[in-house]
Amino acid sequence: MATDGGTDSGSHSMDKSITLPPDEIFRNLENAKRFAIDIGGSLTKLAYYSTVQHKVAKVRSFDHTAKTSIQNEADGEPLYEISVQEEITARLHFIKFENRYIETCLDFIKDHLVNTETKVIKATGGGAYKFKDLIEKKLKLKVDKEDEMTCLIKGCNFVLKNIPHEAFVYAKHADPEFRFQNTHPDIFPYLLVNIGSGVSIVKVESEDKFERIGGSSIGGGTFWGLGALLTKTKRFDELLQLASKGQHTSVDMLVKDIYGGASLSLGLPGYLIASSFGKSATTDKEFSKEDMAKSLLHMISNDIGQLACLYARLHNLTRVYFGGFFIRGHPVTMHTITYSINFFSKSKVQALFLRHEGYLGAIGAFLKGAEEDNPNQYSWGENYAGSSGLMSVSPDLNPMQRARSGTFDMLEMDRLERQLVNLPLLQDPSSYIPDTVDLTEDALAREYWLYCFEEALDGVVKRAVASQKDQPEATERAEKFRQKYRHKLQTLRHQPFAYGSLTVRSLLDTREHCLNEFNFPDPYSKIKQKENDMALKYYQKVVESLEELSWEQKQFALVRGLLAGNVFDWGAKAVSDILETDPQFGFEQAKQQLQGMQTSGVTNHASLSGNAMDESRFGGSQENGTCLTALCQRLSIANTMFKHKGAHQYTWYQDTLGQRSMIDLVVVSSDLQLHVLDTQVKRGAELSTDHHLVVSWIRLRRRMPDRLGRPKRIVRVCWERLADPSVRGVFNSHLRESFIQIPREVGDIESEWTMFSSSIVDAAIRSCGHKVSGAGCGGNPRTQWWTLEVRDAVKLKKESYRAWLARGTPEAAEAYQQAKRTAARVVSEAKTRIWEEFGEAIEKDYWTASGKFWQTVRHLRREEPVAEDSEVDSFITQAEVTEVVQQLLGGKALGVDEICLEYLKSLDVVGLSWLTRLCNIAWWSGTVPLDWATGVVVPLFKKGDRRVCSNYRGITLLSLPGKVYSRVLERRVRPFSRTLDAGGAIRFSSWSWNTGPGLYPPQGARGLDLQHALGRFAAECEVPGMRVSTSKSEAMVLDREKVACTLQVGGEFLPQVEEYLGVLFTSEGRMDQRPWLVDAYNQWIERLKGPPHKCALFFVDNSGVDIILGVFPFVRELLIRGTEVVLASNSSPALNDVTNSELQIVTERIAAMDPVIQAGVKEDRLTLVQSGSSSPCLDLSRLDKVLATVVRERGTDLVIIEGMGRAIHTNYYAMLNCESLKLAVIKNSWLAERLGGKIFSVVFKYEVPSKTQGQH
Repeated sequence: MATDGGTDSGSHSMDKSITLPPDEIFRNLENAKRFAIDIGGSLTKLAYYSTVQHKVAKVRSFDHTAKTSIQNEADGEPLYEISVQEEITARLHFIKFENRYIETCLDFIKDHLVNTETKVIKATGGGAYKFKDLIEKKLKLKVDKEDEMTCLIKGCNFVLKNIPHEAFVYAKHADPEFRFQNTHPDIFPYLLVNIGSGVSIVKVESEDKFERIGGSSIGGGTFWGLGALLTKTKRFDELLQLASKGQHTSVDMLVKDIYGGASLSLGLPGYLIASSFGKSATTDKEFSKEDMAKSLLHMISNDIGQLACLYARLHNLTRVYFGGFFIRGHPVTMHTITYSINFFSKSKVQALFLRHEGYLGAIGAFLKGAEEDNPNQYSWGENYAGSSGLMSVSPDLNPMQRARSGTFDMLEMDRLERQLVNLPLLQDPSSYIPDTVDLTEDALAREYWLYCFEEALDGVVKRAVASQKDQPEATERAEKFRQKYRHKLQTLRHQPFAYGSLTVRSLLDTREHCLNEFNFPDPYSKIKQKENDMALKYYQKVVESLEELSWEQKQFALVRGLLAGNVFDWGAKAVSDILETDPQFGFEQAKQQLQGMQTSGVTNHASLSGNAMDESRFGGSQENGTCLTALCQRLSIANTMFKHKGAHQYTWYQDTLGQRSMIDLVVVSSDLQLHVLDTQVKRGAELSTDHHLVVSWIRLRRRMPDRLGRPKRIVRVCWERLADPSVRGVFNSHLRESFIQIPREVGDIESEWTMFSSSIVDAAIRSCGHKVSGAGCGGNPRTQWWTLEVRDAVKLKKESYRAWLARGTPEAAEAYQQAKRTAARVVSEAKTRIWEEFGEAIEKDYWTASGKFWQTVRHLRREEPVAEDSEVDSFITQAEVTEVVQQLLGGKALGVDEICLEYLKSLDVVGLSWLTRLCNIAWWSGTVPLDWATGVVVPLFKKGDRRVCSNYRGITLLSLPGKVYSRVLERRVRPFSRTLDAGGAIRFSSWSWNTGPGLYPPQGARGLDLQHALGRFAAECEVPGMRVSTSKSEAMVLDREKVACTLQVGGEFLPQVEEYLGVLFTSEGRMDQRPWLVDAYNQWIERLKGPPHKCALFFVDNSGVDIILGVFPFVRELLIRGTEVVLASNSSPALNDVTNSELQIVTERIAAMDPVIQAGVKEDRLTLVQSGSSSPCLDLSRLDKVLATVVRERGTDLVIIEGMGRAIHTNYYAMLNCESLKLAVIKNSWLAERLGGKIFSVVFKYEVPSKTQGQH
């Protein structure tokens, strides 16, 4: 059984455990004020209340009465001052450890307890009597014993009311295994089944009314005792471990063992246990310990489950909570209990377990001792920074052990200064689920968001240090924060259930808790101060511009401004990166980012002649000055009229920036030394020609033609082994190890690429190994002409040669010569036949480009033109990269980096995120790695004289990761090739062809056909209103004899160069601005034409542009309509969200500028109230009681929820009893794609409850 405290070994072990991380176990012990202890048969649970001193950010308004607003702006005086003050709050600490450590723990407490004034320690549990003298001797405190059952009930009520996701259902074979329950507004009545040595069954009806209605002597002690007798195993956990590996059917007699196949006629399943241990009486064989332990566990669990089910049905209860030493979160125990309850109740009674069931007695004992402080008048919240969480259900799958190795577990709860209640307007509080996505149920989403938060960690650390530059120890504290939060993320990656349901909200809250733990109360305070100051300067201009609009224009402008303001969210990486790199990014630029609100530029033929681009027309330029919008405007869909050989040796491309590049290989020598002037290859899918967009300039490496003879022997990676899932897993594991080591800070593109390429090649080598290929390996197909006939002829030649060497006779020599001549003839014929087929295919390729061109035209004719928005200036998403990698075709040759396609196809989420990181660095830096811009030119011999250079066909082998990058960009600009302007006119220059000397009629006819075809194309485009302009491509070569023709554009004759004709699709003016991703704007406008709302509750989001230029103009319009407004803001800082204290100052300043706001404040029609939240998200079941009272008293009939955190990550599906407006801009590409949109897509969700539908 459990070892008593006081042993030497136990003391030594405990000393080590405590002295190593004292701040991690007995935190704030020096400030402990009150103690309670629950000592069971093997575990001790200690509870104490302490005061915690931590820093809080305070803002205080400057006195602006002496100066006008203009003077303040001129002086550059900030709106308010920021100070960091010390604040004392209350915290509950709960620690669980084994009884054998109790004496050493008491010694540690005695040595560190310096400020306590208490003289009594509340104690409960059977050990309270056993260890009473030891506790009083060590701590010099009087032990005041409390009734165990009373403490248990008090503790259970406390955790069910104060800890979200405390209760859960366990389903072993489900995914996920844990299904956490929401905090129910009314937890009573319920049945509590406490399984210790015996079983106690208690009916709980209220806080103070409960009754023990039954029990049993067959409980955990029975399982432990009988198990020890049967298996000789003395430790309880080891006994459960044996049971988890056993098969009870070897020991138990089942129904089918008695009745065989006739069991179904009795209405009983054959697998049902008819007699526990029934087979042991009729079988002489020895049973394994595992099987006997499993049978015993089923016997005890079934007995307890049936007993609990009977009592629940007798008292009409549907919820049964299980706790006690027997449960302790063991999966095998929870599974057998759940199965028993479901079977005997026919699933009408629910078996529930508690995350913190081991602390119930200690919590109850503490509450008994703290009744004078009335702890129930406060709300409490779990502090994720100081809590160890629920252990994993699959230890074998969890290689990362917690620092305490399970010996110690902790729970910390902070006392909240305000009591939290439900929003009165919730339609059904019992079914309300704040979070939109449960990451425990979605493995892909979980992996993505955990990676995102870990990726953003460096930026958070940097901002935390920047917020306290004047404090030298800030860097050290920030590093501790980094380590702690990263450890939390690693824990959640292996144990997603550690703190209940894993959600984006819980990840954000955990980060805020860790920041506060290391005294970073508001890392964004200075950013918010600066943004508030700047936004206030533009408030009056925004209001004045709105007043000049008609009513309908004004309403749309207000909504658009509200959405644009919501873009300024430092919690979104896509936005924070822009705000950090582009200080000029402002309110108008944010409007352009919104879905469907981008402006497309106009390009004509002059711009293709070298005119500079007016980049002021496009937002979000890269650092190199070229934005992707400009790139797409120089997109050419070419009607190419050339062949791959002969005349078409090269062609020029000139883009809108005046840069010229040569396309295809340019061979200028007639010997074997290929001299390449230049090349341009777009690594991506074709548009309608065999040439592609300019993405980067290609540097070439020459590879000499292989000498005649046997192929080279080469050693290569066995990449084909990646088809095996186990090998692929090892490959990704090695790559993940490398990824963890890379610095979070983004470096230059070359260093980042070097780390990636070396890591992926190393991972492939370590997981796949090497093999020798080429000559001597056999069985490798070499060329297309290597047929079975050729193989047999060559084989006969080799065998004849060996026979001649062995025999040395003239007959053998003649046979060899004959076989040699035959092999040469067969090979020659095979090669000739293949090259003839290849030549025919090349000739057919004459029409390929034109065919693709007209295929595009026909596609445009068939489809209704749709205005497409673009995320051209946004970050490349992992989803984009993943899709491109999946669509890459096989058979791709290796580039200079030696990375093959199979490596990329085998990447998991981490590998793809690394590749996405590289693509983003390349895009936003305007450069690509040298390997991506290096094409290995390989001359392939075609036919004829090997000394003649023109008999070689040059191909360029490019980096496959580089191809992925370019295809991602090509996919982004592809929609621009079909962007239409419904209001634009057709401008198509008149083309005519003059027949020059020696122009053969077929070629002239083709030229006329092209002219007529382009005319028909222009006419077809005129119907949908497409604007088409032609590039000033100056001429084209029509055949291999280089017969020239001239090209006339209007009245201008263009000189001959070797180039092809291009047609450019462009659009002009504004694109259609709607519909949005979720678009209920029309319904909202119709509602505004009706009577005004009585009162609007507005949950606000960000500081600066959002609250001042977005929210306040919207609020101003509501006030003008006669609607009262309640602005609910955070009680404490989180990211750059506006807090109530900041909002008070901002409102005061706006009121001084705006008479409408001023009147609203004075007449109490505009009210500012704390929400009670300290999170970027919003839980409508935990709001400040004062806010709930205001909402109820004012008859609120409209709730507006703004921002991704509050309206998307949470409350997207929340149902209210009144009208609601949920609006946000999706600033995460992955999330936007999940919702069916793109980054900066707009959600404008207006909902009317069914009972009020149609009233307005």
